[in-house]
Amino acid sequence: MDRVGEPFVLLIGNTASESATSRLRVGGLMYVRKLLYSSSKNWLTIAELLTDPDLKYVLATMGKYEYERMCDPDYRESSQLVLTGLSKVPHVVLVHEAVYSGHTSEQVNSEEPISVGDEGDGLFDAPEYEQIENHEFFGRMTIADYFGETREETRRAVHVRFDEHGINALPYRTNVERSTLAGSFIDDNERGLLFRIYVPSGRLYADEADRMLRLFRDWISKTGRNSIRQDGYETNSGQVFEFFAARTQEPGELELQFKDFSDFLDACVEDPQGAVKSLELTGMTPSLANEMVSKCSREGRRLQLDLRQTREQRVLLLKHEIESALVDSEGEYSASIEALVQSMVPMPTGGLAGLISGGGSLTRGIGGPAPIQVNIGQQIIQNANEIIQSNVQGSSSLGDEARQLLRLVQEQTRFAEDDNYEAAIYEMEDDDARPEDRITSRQKLKRFLGRVSSEVSPLVLGTLQKYLEGRLGI
Repeated sequence: MDRVGEPFVLLIGNTASESATSRLRVGGLMYVRKLLYSSSKNWLTIAELLTDPDLKYVLATMGKYEYERMCDPDYRESSQLVLTGLSKVPHVVLVHEAVYSGHTSEQVNSEEPISVGDEGDGLFDAPEYEQIENHEFFGRMTIADYFGETREETRRAVHVRFDEHGINALPYRTNVERSTLAGSFIDDNERGLLFRIYVPSGRLYADEADRMLRLFRDWISKTGRNSIRQDGYETNSGQVFEFFAARTQEPGELELQFKDFSDFLDACVEDPQGAVKSLELTGMTPSLANEMVSKCSREGRRLQLDLRQTREQRVLLLKHEIESALVDSEGEYSASIEALVQSMVPMPTGGLAGLISGGGSLTRGIGGPAPIQVNIGQQIIQNANEIIQSNVQGSSSLGDEARQLLRLVQEQTRFAEDDNYEAAIYEMEDDDARPEDRITSRQKLKRFLGRVSSEVSPLVLGTLQKYLEGRLGI
């Protein structure tokens, strides 16, 4: 059987579960299964597959053995090539919590890992599963190999390498969770998911972000950069935006497109002729280019006005709310309250990415002390801070633990900037959101706690871990 020129999916490690392979069979997709419980030579074979132009995406699992091999000098080169290859294609790496965070539980003893000796290591063409090749691997993997205690220095060293390469690693606790995460990943890639974002109800600039997204979809499709389909749904607590693309995009390409679109929208307002020329360079006819720039210029000016007025209205609303909360306090706080609110309600900067993610400049200052001096007591500042955060972020429905986790995410920007953990908190807390998306959000937050574990007190870490374990009834 020859797969030259045929798109395929790469399954690394113990990922060939029935739930995963059945999804691939339904789509008639070819897949290659490779095992990391193997020699460094086989790791090099995996690295070579990761550069294959026909590769669509990668679903991988790792355990104690793989973590140890990545710290083994004999595997240094081969593991570096594997991580580099993963970083350049859509992927997810699933790691049991016993290995990822050092947690042990009854689940470790009750779940048998998939035996790597049963199916071999080869190429399968759905639906026949004809094995056509075999490479060196090390037979059956024991529970200790897969779930066994992993040294802290090994875990930290591997996670540093994950961060360096931008590896999308997610912890899981049960086989059900692993199947759910794997299934969602496959479904998203087969549907061509470009990005998904959850925006809580009441978030500042949420309506304007919705309008900007619609303009972005129109711009990216008409300029020939990609064919985009927008989808999503609303709940009582928030809204999910989903964009699907006909063409798989390179890592980092979406961020550049967000920036290019934001620059184009600014040009439509400030330099319409320059904006028209930029569209003509993409092959668009002058008449269509003028029509699009005219529309975006009009919408851009309207957005600028609405963003400014939205902020002004929110500042006034918050000022009145805080003044009402302090009505029984002695002293005149009106001017100080105004200064405090003005300093903490973010300006609508950061372009499209800032508006839709709630990250970047949209959340700067929220959750921390006021950046200017105000003549108000610290307790009043703290109370005002909570009111402002709830109003701006749309977090009024969050419980104490969720708020504590939100504050930690905002403090640990070094770890949280690229992964939008704030949105994950809101989505996990939304009982009406899709169950598989809530599970994925919860596991992302577990990843976050694993990354900041050395910088958080054991008491806080334990409280937040317990909180996440209690979510979703799983």
